[in-house]
Order: sequence, then C-alpha cells, then structure tokens
Amino acid sequence: MEFEYFENFEESRERWKRFERLLETLSLELKLENVFGMNRFRWNGHELTALKNRTKFSSMILSTSLVIAFVTTRFYPIAILGEPYEFDAFRECPVYLILGQYWVGCILAYTTHSDDNIKIMKGIYNLDTSLKLNATEDYYNKARKENVILVSFLIVYLAVFHICGIASDGVLTVGGLLYTFVHFYQDLELFMFYKLLNMLKRRLHILNDWLRKIILNYENSAKAVDGDEDDVATKLHALAALYYDAGEICSSINNVFNFHIFMILISSFAHVIVIQWVALRSYGSKGDFTVNVMKVTIWSIRCAYAVLMMCITCEKLLSVRNDTKILVNEMIMDYDRPSRVRRLAKAFMDLLETSDMKVSIYDMFYVDGALVFKFLSVCTTYLVVLIQIYHFV
Repeated sequence: MEFEYFENFEESRERWKRFERLLETLSLELKLENVFGMNRFRWNGHELTALKNRTKFSSMILSTSLVIAFVTTRFYPIAILGEPYEFDAFRECPVYLILGQYWVGCILAYTTHSDDNIKIMKGIYNLDTSLKLNATEDYYNKARKENVILVSFLIVYLAVFHICGIASDGVLTVGGLLYTFVHFYQDLELFMFYKLLNMLKRRLHILNDWLRKIILNYENSAKAVDGDEDDVATKLHALAALYYDAGEICSSINNVFNFHIFMILISSFAHVIVIQWVALRSYGSKGDFTVNVMKVTIWSIRCAYAVLMMCITCEKLLSVRNDTKILVNEMIMDYDRPSRVRRLAKAFMDLLETSDMKVSIYDMFYVDGALVFKFLSVCTTYLVVLIQIYHFV
C-alpha cells in the first residue's frame, strides 16, 4: 500500500515541525484574531493545548473594553468628518448584532469551542500525514502563499467597501472607525470558515484520486489473484477510515462556526431591512434619497455576497462528497469484483450516507445553494412589506 493510515515511526521533532508548517498556512488569520482578543488554542512548541487562564483573562478584558468603547462612542458620537447622526435604536440594530457576535464569539473561542478548535487542526494534520501531503514542504508553502494573497485581497476589499460607504455618507466618527474594526472581525470569521472547509475539500479531492486509482488499477478483478484482492480491500478500508475522520472534522467546524453563521445571516438580513427603510423614509429629500440609494446598493451587495460565499463554500464540499459517492457506487455496481471488495464498498457507502458533510445552523436548516434563494426571497418579501407600511405611515 502506498500510504498508511498512521505513520508508525516518526521522530517527534519532525512531527512538531510538520504541525508548525500546517499552522503557518493559517498564521495570518490566527494573528489577526489575536489582535481582536480571540484565541482558539495555544501552541507550546510540540502540541496544541487549551489557553492559560491569563490569556483568557486578557482576551476578556480586550474584547469587553472594545465593546464599552464602541457603545460609548455610539451614544456620544465624536465626529472626525461631517456631522454625526443622532442615535437611532432602529438604525443601530444591525451594528449591535455584529458587536454581540464579536463579544460572544471571543468568549466561545476559549471556552465551549476550545476542544473543537484543537480537534480540527489535529484532524487535518492526521489526514495530511496519512495522505503524505506533509512529507515535503512544497504543499504547505504553496498553501501559505495562496493564503497571503487571499488575506490581502480581503483587506483591500474591506478597505474599498468602507471608503465607498464613507464617501456616500460624508460622515466619519470614532464610533464608525470602531464599527469598521468590529465589522472586519465578522468578515474574518467568514473567511476562516471558508479556509477550513476549503482545506477539508482539497483533502477529500486527494482521497477521491486514491479511489480512482483503485478503480483503474483493478479493472479486471475477476482475473486478479488473492493478493490483489487483499490489497484493494486494505486500501478501501483505509480510505473509509480517512473519510470518517474528514466527517468528524466537518462536524467540529460546524460546531465552532454555528453561532457565527447564524449571526452573519441575522445581521445581513437586519442590514438590508434597516437600510431599505431609511432609504424609503428619505424619499422626499432628493439629496438624502440619492445617498441612501447608494448605501442600499452597497450594503445589499455586501450582505448578499456574505451569504453567497458561505453557501458556495458548503456546496463545493458537498460536490466533492458526491464525487466520492459516485466512485464508491461504481465499485458496488461492478459485479465482476470479488464479494469481499463489494461488501467493503457497501459499508463505505453506508458511511457516506451517515456522514453527509452538510453544514447546518443549529440543526434548523442547511447552508447550501437553496439558502441563498431563501435569503433573497425573504429580503424581497420584507421590502414589499416595508413599502406598504411606508404608504400607511
């Protein structure tokens, strides 16, 4: 067999270096999260562990201080550019939803989700070891370079987005700067969700390549000797074990990002509704209405993009899982294969049905392509309701 499920003999120092190279592929995101006071785990040089109490306390102080400063500057705005708006609870609703996501998310990271965060990274490392991805530095070096490009693009995108918002509004306050800071946190968590699922998807692609090799190398199984049958059965069993581990990683990612996905949906919906209502109320004022229409356009695109990115990421993972299902089904339907191999393939199929790689939001609904249309449909429906309310007010 060309790979083993676990490497039996590996020097500890070399194993630590490989784990460090894996962590370096996400180093930018992890460091940016640390700036916000969010810490997922601690790397002590040879293993991932839970955070020390001192680090947890520092994270709590930093996140709480930012929340207090943010709330204070929203109630008592300090203008940097233009004339600040008066406090409006309805208008500020989406802002405080994102603020709540930030504060609660920081707490969950080092409490409830600490074990899952460690489990995700260890699980990915075990997959890489089994698939021989970390045998050389090339794979991780390429992943790290791609990550730098993506993070740079994210920062530029957010900078342009908020500059356009300031230009259309003509107002910049200290609270607005803090809001930009917190808003970046939400997009950072969305990006982290994308990165982890994308890492899992790439490893499933490689697993599928192994399955294709088994199928291609074992076309005439009826003429194969017993040794070939044993080799195929061993490989198939190992691949099924790897898929099970991948399913556990997906489940852990789902647990960690349940709250963030839910809050992104809620805050995006709230942003669209609030901005639409503000635009309707300013309909009588030509100048204000033009500005608000620009804001509606900018924020609607941004909110739709956030939901679309989540759903596309999950759909791509499901697509790879469906490819796995097709390959395994091909082995099941090949009646020329030995019964032992087909029985293992059927067991693999049962595993595929059990671990479906679907991401749900607190088991209420799935994050997939259908969610995009549901989100747009609800937003459109509420726009019609708002227009009717505006006519009666």
